[in-house]
Amino acid sequence: MDWLKQGDTSGTARSESLASFSLPSLVQVYNSVFLVSSDSSFVFTIVEFGVFSIAGLVQSLAMIHAVEMANTSPFLTRLGITLGYKIHDTCSDVTTALRAVEDFRQCYSTMDLSNMSSCFPPSAAVIGAYYSEMSIAVARELNLELIPQVSYASTADILSDKSRFPAFSRTVPNDMHQTHAMVKLLQENKWTWVGVITTDGDYGRSALDSFLSQAFQAGICVAFKEIFPDSVTSTQRLNSAVSRAVQTLQTNSKVRVVVSFAKPEHMSRLFKGLLDNNQSGNDQRVWVASDNWSTSQSVVTQEQLNRIGWVVGFSFESSDVTPLKEFLLNLELNSEIQKNNDFLKEFYSSSTNNSKEEVSMTTEKLINNIDAGKVFSIQMAVNAIAQAVAKLCSNRNCTTAGAIQPWELLPELRNSSYEMNGTVYTFNENGDVDLGYHISLWRTTGQRVQTLNVVSVYHQQNSSLTATNLKLNVTSKCSASCRAGQFKKSAEGQHTCCYECSNCPENQFSNGTGESTPGKHLEHSHLSNYTTQVLN
Repeated sequence: MDWLKQGDTSGTARSESLASFSLPSLVQVYNSVFLVSSDSSFVFTIVEFGVFSIAGLVQSLAMIHAVEMANTSPFLTRLGITLGYKIHDTCSDVTTALRAVEDFRQCYSTMDLSNMSSCFPPSAAVIGAYYSEMSIAVARELNLELIPQVSYASTADILSDKSRFPAFSRTVPNDMHQTHAMVKLLQENKWTWVGVITTDGDYGRSALDSFLSQAFQAGICVAFKEIFPDSVTSTQRLNSAVSRAVQTLQTNSKVRVVVSFAKPEHMSRLFKGLLDNNQSGNDQRVWVASDNWSTSQSVVTQEQLNRIGWVVGFSFESSDVTPLKEFLLNLELNSEIQKNNDFLKEFYSSSTNNSKEEVSMTTEKLINNIDAGKVFSIQMAVNAIAQAVAKLCSNRNCTTAGAIQPWELLPELRNSSYEMNGTVYTFNENGDVDLGYHISLWRTTGQRVQTLNVVSVYHQQNSSLTATNLKLNVTSKCSASCRAGQFKKSAEGQHTCCYECSNCPENQFSNGTGESTPGKHLEHSHLSNYTTQVLN
């Protein structure tokens, strides 16, 4: 990677009399890599310019805000400890993420503890990555020195396997719980004939397998599976996959519900392709969105949402984001934070003419792109690490370099509870946090698409949905229910949800609407009592 651009900024301030620990973090902002260090130095590496993610920028700012809030907490200040941050943009690319890992692994790879002062401030733990495929690759690198890793968004089931990922934890639930919640939602609405869209990556494949298994057990049939290439940079492959998916959807007219684990970029292209091929606008469906794209406002416009149907999104539990909003509102033009953050400075300069009104509108874009669930997960990750560091430092002098090694922090982090906003959280035996999901129905408000409009909540503890306010008059079945006096007759090799309704043979009856075989044999003397049932 070429180092093409460098800049400086002030991270978390550090007095020489205090102990300081760095929190390397992996986020997605731009097609570039940038580092933010707690010893007041930024180093930017621009790979190439591509799509700038405002949501990714907000998540990196949420990380900074969470660190600054932790540094004012009593459990750190009483010990004279501050946390810093070193934020890397992974560019949604595994290789770039691994390059970033080498940057903060180098102090430990030689196992030369006598030279730790050259790495000051030392890395306490790693926060991230966002996508599961990157977290899996990064976790295998960090396993070598048992450097703790806490992800705020990676949900693939495989990451719960501590025999393979002993140093990995996360502040979000395992995907198995999301797919179970989705199946519960489908059952509640009697949607038994659905399609699935996913990506060819660790997250997409894992979510697909989990959903298929649980859907089968619940009697829900999957009419088709469309798999998009995980990377969005291969335009030809992606366009081909989108075209195929559009054709599949158009030929499966009875499928009115589609479950999707794809990325926002995938879904944006798919919706555009569907609308381009359906000018009449009468082909509406229910789109069940995983946490991968359920809060992304860039997927559809207000006008597009009205044409594609309804989006029901699954997102992580959240809390009040007012403190973060206030933090963003204080990012005034030419403020210290903005001047020293090239990405934030570029965001403001490309969107404003430096007038007060334009700056206010640009800041509003940041606030509108706050994902409350992911912000909460980021805050939990920072607080868990901060409180684990504080517990270790309460029994030793942490003002010297190398006072805490990452492998010492790991059991403290995993086995201790931590408090946030009056609530106590713990990691379970798999390194996961047992939280549920908010289920939202997207709607339009003014000129915006509102993705957080909670209509139900999934509780992981008892695997239940709260009474849902989701009232959609949508039918997604392969075959209509059979009448009493009829039974289902399926062809060999056909989905069990697809069948013909046949009348019961003489002297037999079916008193339900879902029988797959004729009912009881009737004695002649009792036949007259059931004549009505057979005829009906």
